[in-house]
Amino acid sequence: MYQDIFLPIVFELSLSSDQRCLTSEWKKLIHELLQVYLKQFCNDDLYIIGHVKALAVLGKQDYIKFSCSNNSGNIDIQDHGCQEGISEVDVTINSLVANICESESRQMMEKACQALKNSKEISNLKIDIKKNSKPKQKHHHFHNSKVSDCPICNSHNH
Repeated sequence: MYQDIFLPIVFELSLSSDQRCLTSEWKKLIHELLQVYLKQFCNDDLYIIGHVKALAVLGKQDYIKFSCSNNSGNIDIQDHGCQEGISEVDVTINSLVANICESESRQMMEKACQALKNSKEISNLKIDIKKNSKPKQKHHHFHNSKVSDCPICNSHNH
């Protein structure tokens, strides 16, 4: 129903610092990053936030989940485990926002990253937005030869 409006966009970020930081510092920093990113959507009635989620991996079993599901910009945060003294954090952000293309969303993410780099919360902060490396599908996602049209996309997605 809404697949044409809310297109999923995924960002993979790598945040690093010369100093080892507490989990609470990384949590605050990523929260600020998401607030700047979301504020750009909330300030314009054109955009509708379906869901923006982020997962910050702190270790093998330790992570922080961030979630926003409306244009209020409020972010729910859940800690799972507690790693102290971390100098690098990988963050995956799934953005489901209406009326925006991937390149425009990426520009907004780059602005948010730049704003965060200018902040002096963590010294020598480096943020790398990795290129989206999703492999292109070589075949149709629907494999039922008895039915001619895919019931999911009506054979528009090859």
